[in-house]
Amino acid sequence: LYHLGATGFLLDHQQHVALSTQQKMMLNQAKEQAALDKASVNRSVQEAEQDLWMLTAADQPDNAQIEAKVMEIAKLEGDARLRFIGAIGEAGKLLTDQQRQILTGFAPPAPAAPMAPMKGM
Repeated sequence: LYHLGATGFLLDHQQHVALSTQQKMMLNQAKEQAALDKASVNRSVQEAEQDLWMLTAADQPDNAQIEAKVMEIAKLEGDARLRFIGAIGEAGKLLTDQQRQILTGFAPPAPAAPMAPMKGM
């Protein structure tokens, strides 16, 4: 379900599952919040990258400060990725069990339609 929701918070699978109006609204809110979070993290990473630029441009770069800044950037990006994955998981909880089963391919097969008798038989 995480892979299916990574692009559009499951909103791009409306043709597979009938989302209620409330589900669409809540999924849209989750998607918007994730976009805001990503933008905020991107700003923080850009600021840290600028700090790193300054550290590496110094006449005598301090390797400990450079290492700390690189680790800070990695933590910002890693934490953001984990929050995004968590948000996708929470979005999946907005679906019914049946909707999740349909999307993951674990839904029981639909009953076959009765076949019309063939003419001449």
